[in-house]
Amino acid sequence: MEYWAGTDSRMNLVKKAAIETIKETSGINLGLVRFDNSYSGTTGYGGWVEYPVASLDKGNTKQELIDKINSLWAGGGTPLVESVHEAAAYLRGDKVKYGNRNRNNNYTAFYAVGITNYTTNTSGRGSIGSVIEYKNGDNHYISPITDQCQKNHIVVFTDGESSSDTGSDSTISNWYDNKIPKGDQPKSDYLTTSCETDADNGNSCLEELAFYLNYTDNFPTKYAGHQRIKMHTIGGFIDGTTQRILDNAASYGGGISANAKDYQELKTALTKIFDDISQSAGTFSAPAVAVNAFNS
Repeated sequence: MEYWAGTDSRMNLVKKAAIETIKETSGINLGLVRFDNSYSGTTGYGGWVEYPVASLDKGNTKQELIDKINSLWAGGGTPLVESVHEAAAYLRGDKVKYGNRNRNNNYTAFYAVGITNYTTNTSGRGSIGSVIEYKNGDNHYISPITDQCQKNHIVVFTDGESSSDTGSDSTISNWYDNKIPKGDQPKSDYLTTSCETDADNGNSCLEELAFYLNYTDNFPTKYAGHQRIKMHTIGGFIDGTTQRILDNAASYGGGISANAKDYQELKTALTKIFDDISQSAGTFSAPAVAVNAFNS
């Protein structure tokens, strides 16, 4: 049975939009990061790499991505900032923060994509290759950034405001406050060291994270120049302050924002972003996508 058979829930609509867009896209590299929206612990919910960044034009990448998207399930909270933080850690080759576990906290999240020198559940390596390695006494991501000229992107799907989502706040605040010179921090009510957005919606660090990733050199130890990471956002079936946060994040992140109310708008927005990535990337292209398993 097709994934959109029966009632077109939000989950089915976003799956359909993502899958149909992937089918029609070529010339870029694509990966998938999903929310971990059922784990409860002191380190936060976060997310994990569901599928590593790989060329859509090689092997079975398209079908494997489609299969992964079809397997996503809905429910729980929306740790938006934490999941984007994990996607950024993957691109940057940083330590694994939330991705060491899956929703059952049993360290099997990397079965599908492979594991290198990992001490628990080392079977089940996938054909694409590993995404983490053990070095310096801890697990680190193997960055998909392999050239100083690459263009790197995170595309965010979400159907609502973040929840269960404070585990990365202190790290992001520290990045914004201490690693961006004060003269280069834009004067804005929506960018602050405490990640405050406005009086109506409490705190969110998405805008600060987007600005930092777009502003800073994300791979200074290996490549010359600045390896920037741009952020694009698609809000589905939402409006108000939450959509404004997404719009601001895309603006500060140097990307495109969109608001979608149905399948066609979702697909149009995603197609536009992929086209923009493809046209701007030139020879070297390594975008990554963070896709939310929409809550039912």
